[in-house]
Amino acid sequence: MGVTDWFRHEEWGADTAAGFEAKLAKARPASRAQYLRIQGGTLCQGDDEGCIDAGRRLLLRVLEQYPHDLLEAAGAHAGLGMSYRRAGNYRNAAEHYRACLEIEKGKSFDHGADL
Repeated sequence: MGVTDWFRHEEWGADTAAGFEAKLAKARPASRAQYLRIQGGTLCQGDDEGCIDAGRRLLLRVLEQYPHDLLEAAGAHAGLGMSYRRAGNYRNAAEHYRACLEIEKGKSFDHGADL
């Protein structure tokens, strides 16, 4: 399956990262958190540890750089929770799922962290 979007790469390396960062810099500022979350989540769904680590770093950037974008911050926490759960790190998974649920409280979006 080929990449259809510049923010959905399933493999990650120096060239891919540089291309992603170049396009991210040109993206509308209001969309950057979403692109980071989607790319980070995509990488976290694979089996390559290097890609998973890169994906987690992208998701953490959402939390660090865009904490007021609640939809994307909740999604980043959900993605990190999923990633850590898959790795058997249940303590970190629970921490991120709880953070996701806290952000979602009273909101009209749901990332399934309660499951």
